[in-house]
Amino acid sequence: MLMTEARTDDEQRLLPLLDYLARVGRRAAEASMAPGGLRPRHLIALKLLHEHGSLSQQALAEALSLDPSNVVGLLNDLEERRLITRRRHPEDRRRHIVEVSPVGRKSWSSPMPGSAASKTNC
Repeated sequence: MLMTEARTDDEQRLLPLLDYLARVGRRAAEASMAPGGLRPRHLIALKLLHEHGSLSQQALAEALSLDPSNVVGLLNDLEERRLITRRRHPEDRRRHIVEVSPVGRKSWSSPMPGSAASKTNC
């Protein structure tokens, strides 16, 4: 067997294990958060918006590697918590611009509800 074939076989055996570990880690992170707290995907979206400023909903979906229909639900959650705002693009009314709200900016500088940091400050 060639060296590249052996490496590919090893990689193929490791991929299911890596997938499993990622799922276990995600469940553990979500379980450690307070009920009603933000999930990791919410925090990642907020971090992207905080670092990059306003983004189109499509650009955010691409950055998160999520289907646009899943991003709508994620943004609905953040909008209900008043952490983000969505508005129509001024030149293309079909597109939405997403940005961190004033409440979201303020909460970004303090520990997020449900995060480990907010639990240690109790």
